[in-house]
Amino acid sequence: MENSYLDKLIGALEELVVIGEEETASLQEALRRKDQWRQAFHDSIQGIQSIANLQDDLKRMSEDFPKKVARDFRRESAFLDAFESMMHLFTIPASQAPCEQIAQNLREIRTIPFNDNDAWFTREIPGLESSGMTKISPAKDRMQPFIDLESSTHKWLESRQDKWAEQFARVDSLLDEALKLALKMRD
Repeated sequence: MENSYLDKLIGALEELVVIGEEETASLQEALRRKDQWRQAFHDSIQGIQSIANLQDDLKRMSEDFPKKVARDFRRESAFLDAFESMMHLFTIPASQAPCEQIAQNLREIRTIPFNDNDAWFTREIPGLESSGMTKISPAKDRMQPFIDLESSTHKWLESRQDKWAEQFARVDSLLDEALKLALKMRD
């Protein structure tokens, strides 16, 4: 019985590692698209290319959304499987210390997105009043609020990239440690 719970724990941790790799690739793709989208946005404003190219990219992003939802479901299932397995393994005295450390690692992983609250993002992007969107005047000024909004968003994303990379690296490290502890329990 102990082995089945240990196998389930190891399987859940391995699934979390795979999901982490998928999320890293997804973030890299999103950052690549961000740069392409920014260039396309400015090109469309200058009349260099059609806004249709932006619409195609938005369509691709919306097609990726179900994949993200499925990945989120897999992640939640893996966390639940890991915690369920540890609950059973904790009844075995020799498994208690590793289970406690694995639980601490998983808890930290679960709370990383909340450790540095990004809610302030909405306060840094100019609102309608400060962006001038409420007092649009001549035709040439009509795009300026959108340009300002895009510029503010771009600056915020640029400032966050290093923090996101640190968070992904921390998750990888915690998962690696948890998986090593679980594999060691097999010995």
